[in-house]
Amino acid sequence: MIRLKNICKSYDGKVVLRDVTMTLQEGKTHVLVAPSGAGKTTLLRILLGLVEPDEGTIEGLTGKRIGVVFQEDRLVEDLSALSNIRLVNRNLTRERVTEELALMGLEGVENQPVREFSGGMKRRVALLRALLSDTDILLLDEPFKGLDEKTKDGVMERTKALCRGKSVLLITHDQQETAAMAEEVFLHPKGFES
Repeated sequence: MIRLKNICKSYDGKVVLRDVTMTLQEGKTHVLVAPSGAGKTTLLRILLGLVEPDEGTIEGLTGKRIGVVFQEDRLVEDLSALSNIRLVNRNLTRERVTEELALMGLEGVENQPVREFSGGMKRRVALLRALLSDTDILLLDEPFKGLDEKTKDGVMERTKALCRGKSVLLITHDQQETAAMAEEVFLHPKGFES
């Protein structure tokens, strides 16, 4: 279980998070829903240790391996889809990665450099890299951003299957994603400024 207690964060005098308190249960997919600019990504960055909160505490992260999908894809452009995914888990077989790429609608591209991919293809590779990583917790920041509706439905279905039984915090402002993915929802929680 991960407990956030009274997390506060300001930038240049502007309050972004004010006394955010939440509990993330082990093995569940939690969806955090708030408008753009409300501080969701700031909270993710605090959970990753990239930003220190001004006040508050986080319990339950010590020693945990964290996988993440940022709003940017952060792929190695000259590497293939297969190599990008295997960067985070060397135990993945070529067969498993190829199968998962196909299930994400990316059949036959495993050896292609990701610099040749469209934005939606890159997004799916970045998402799959996190989903197949050997981690205890997954943090997904707008993971379906830039996908067309037809592609998004299939990707959400596969993502939900790969998240089953894992501890996940998915950040979004999209109600469709919330309905499809959530086991527990934090809807416009107290403390997120907008």
